[in-house]
Amino acid sequence: MTDTTETISDKFNRDLIAQDITLAILNAEPPTELFHYTNPAALVSIAQTHELWASRVGYLNDASEHTIAYSTISDVIKEELARNRDDSDVKYLEELADMARACSSGGFTFVVSFSEVGDLLSHWRAYVPQGGYSLGFDTAKLKSVVEPQGWSLLRCVYDADEQRALTRLVVARLLHWYRVHVDVQDSSHDDLVSWGRANIGLWMWAVSSTFKHASYAEEREWRLVNFSLNNAMTTRPRLCQKFRAGKGIIIPYVTVNVAAPDGGICVSLIIVSPGPYQELAGQSACDLLLNLSGGPIETRYAKAPHRSL
Repeated sequence: MTDTTETISDKFNRDLIAQDITLAILNAEPPTELFHYTNPAALVSIAQTHELWASRVGYLNDASEHTIAYSTISDVIKEELARNRDDSDVKYLEELADMARACSSGGFTFVVSFSEVGDLLSHWRAYVPQGGYSLGFDTAKLKSVVEPQGWSLLRCVYDADEQRALTRLVVARLLHWYRVHVDVQDSSHDDLVSWGRANIGLWMWAVSSTFKHASYAEEREWRLVNFSLNNAMTTRPRLCQKFRAGKGIIIPYVTVNVAAPDGGICVSLIIVSPGPYQELAGQSACDLLLNLSGGPIETRYAKAPHRSL
């Protein structure tokens, strides 16, 4: 008689709860166009190489991102521990908390930032204070190109209540799964803990790059996220980490190929930043992309009243 009992290993591979929730909720339907702010030197590089640079999440400008993700999951687990008296549940939850702590730095998670807003004064000031461009990417084309490379397009979450609600959902699902399987024959506590820790790791790697402080909400940011270097079991393409010089620090990054299937890059619109030479800046950028893609690029000019002095 053939044993058809599903092993914990089988369930581990099938029931990656945190990954399912991450993709279902954070990977909401994006707008048809997303914008990437960049300076002239970076635009030349993007046009010539058809690549974007994705920085490691621990080296981003907003230092609070790691603390938000970890403090949220830590608080949720503490809430669960406070109302839980079952020794087995407590031990399991403590293991989840330990894994969350270990993953709180974001590990080898890499991101590229986009915004729903193509002409935002705070973005011009922060990212291209000396002048630059906002590249309007065709979102459908972008996803079709980057997803086979192992990248997910996730929305950022700024509301603290939503962050907590999403995290409660993940912890509740993981605890429920543990309770259902803990008494199943051949289901050892260690196997279940390993599975739970893996799920919390996936969740932390995702939210360390998407949970942001409410003060950044006007950015309406989306991010290309890849954490395959964190996961030895992944079937996604492996990334090759590179390094660039930052302001007083060396920044790890990887590249993302954004070449459009029909040539050029997945850009359909350029918005030129405020400045004294807007028309010249727009013309040269269009010429650059036209020479490489062979197709016209719509050009607009920022309306935000800003100049660099």
